[in-house]
Amino acid sequence: MSDDVSLKKGGVTRRGFLTVAVSAIVAGVVAGVGAYFAAPVKEVTKTLERTVTTTMTLAPGAPVTTTVTVTAPPTTVTTTITKTVTPTITVTPTLPLADQVVKIGSVLPLTGAASTMGYQYYRGQQLAVEEINEQGGILGAKVQLLVEDYAGDPKVALSATEKLITVDKVHVITGPTISAAALVMQEVTERHKTPFLCIAAADELAQKGYRYWFRITQSASELTKGTFMFLNEVIKPKTIGIIHDLSLRGVSTKNAFLELAKQYGYEPNFVEGYSVGTLDFKPLIEKMKLADPDVLLFVAYTTDAILLAKQMAELKYKPKAVVVEAGMQSFDFLEPAGTYVKGWFIQTEWWPDRNYPDYDMVFEVGLKYWKRWGKPMDNMAQEGYTHCDILKDAIERAKSLDPTAIRDALAQTDLFLPYLGRVRFGPDGHRIDALATFGVAQVLPAKPETPWQVNGLSFYTVWPEKMKTTEPVYPMPP
Repeated sequence: MSDDVSLKKGGVTRRGFLTVAVSAIVAGVVAGVGAYFAAPVKEVTKTLERTVTTTMTLAPGAPVTTTVTVTAPPTTVTTTITKTVTPTITVTPTLPLADQVVKIGSVLPLTGAASTMGYQYYRGQQLAVEEINEQGGILGAKVQLLVEDYAGDPKVALSATEKLITVDKVHVITGPTISAAALVMQEVTERHKTPFLCIAAADELAQKGYRYWFRITQSASELTKGTFMFLNEVIKPKTIGIIHDLSLRGVSTKNAFLELAKQYGYEPNFVEGYSVGTLDFKPLIEKMKLADPDVLLFVAYTTDAILLAKQMAELKYKPKAVVVEAGMQSFDFLEPAGTYVKGWFIQTEWWPDRNYPDYDMVFEVGLKYWKRWGKPMDNMAQEGYTHCDILKDAIERAKSLDPTAIRDALAQTDLFLPYLGRVRFGPDGHRIDALATFGVAQVLPAKPETPWQVNGLSFYTVWPEKMKTTEPVYPMPP
């Protein structure tokens, strides 16, 4: 734009009348831009009048004074009004990770006994990734999921983790739901300095001193502690029995049950282990019937729990209460087990029917998942969803896809998620105050307004007070 400023003039004729000219010159310079912006010209028209006295000589010595009023023609006074304008400059923020891809490697059991848990976790991840990418990614970087099925075999989990890191070049590893697999994966992720967002509960996982390992779920001992708090406050049993599988998680949980039973003054009158994939629980059930504990504490994978429930019904064995681990809070369990598990209590790390932190916020996330997948968002799905939110927060603070930078940001996490609660990690990588989000749900007749129900049943949070939406039923309903 030229720096010249044009000036318009207007006036009357020269026949003795008044010439009026009004001019205004305004130049606007915008600092830092080097240009000015002129507003449109505004024209003002004024009528000017003037009385003129003329002396005329008619004869010598006889002056006559004549007054003549002359109205000057309209004079257009053009005023050029310019105004300094500061331009609005929209600056698109620089996205430091634009055109890059965040690669998340998931090692999950998508076949085998734990496949229901693996798929729920994976669906939760997919929903979160879809939402993040629709919102522009993470600092401009799109998120990509790369999934490896290890079918429940820790050896396969190890090689799958190695492949994701060295061949696929993922920035973070997630999974695997099974503690025995997590144990071998820890060594690989630590050696390659790759962050590992883990879902597995064995206490041993937090005792290795690994720096790249992080867990938000409750540990086995925390889950059992929460269970005994519930028993002591609500059930108040006289006797307890323990049945568990012989996996790393099962044995770890059994040991925690025994330790806490002593602290709370209970003497278990039945403790029995079994091999994962057992096809006939009837001999074991007959032993349980003889012991007849008030409460049966049960640690199992989904397929084993379904078979046990059916065979308990066949033998007409129904203790006053059954409490099972959080992995059972799934329609993959409730649909085939049906009325066999009516009244069972379930450890719940998360469920869309709870009053904490806020019922509406929790329900909203659960409803999104339900609409996307036609399944309720259980703790496994929530963990997959939450891991992506935690990773997004860490990368935004790190402003980098360097795995070590991401690890350092994860270690400094202090994040409040409105559908879960506060997330922070201790020096051992385990979530600080993880029990704050632990609860107990019960399989009860479904309320008409509950979206997620099957066989006329659903899960309802019954403990603790801050979370519950329904009163617990004990002894179990027929």
